[in-house]
Amino acid sequence: MKKCMGVIVAMFLLVACNKAPDSPKSSSGATTSSGVSTTSKETTVATTKTNLTRQQQNAIKTAESYLQYTSFSKAGLIEQLKFEKYSDEDARFAVENIEVDWNAQALKKAKEYLDYSSFSDEGLYDQLIYEKFTESEARYAISNLK
Repeated sequence: MKKCMGVIVAMFLLVACNKAPDSPKSSSGATTSSGVSTTSKETTVATTKTNLTRQQQNAIKTAESYLQYTSFSKAGLIEQLKFEKYSDEDARFAVENIEVDWNAQALKKAKEYLDYSSFSDEGLYDQLIYEKFTESEARYAISNLK
């Protein structure tokens, strides 16, 4: 468990040191080592079409940036944004206004754990629940591991 948290903290530090660009992107995408792709095209379009506050725009950029480096549960991403000193309202707004497949995030997180440690299915399920994935998302991840 300490090793897991150490890796997660290191990833957060990498993301925190990475300044998001000030200008909106027309489209961006990334494929992770787990083969799960992420994109911010939909959120960028939403950002430019609506009148968002600067904090909302920044929270969205930060959320997208985190998801490019590692996977999060919905609640975990909100918690991380709040740790970054975004208000609860802005953190929730950001997470609600990005395109995310939370089942895919749970599967990606399960694969991340298995890349550096061994888990029983029950132990991995418990770890995903600890990471604030829903029971349904954790079950999806376990049943879709290859």
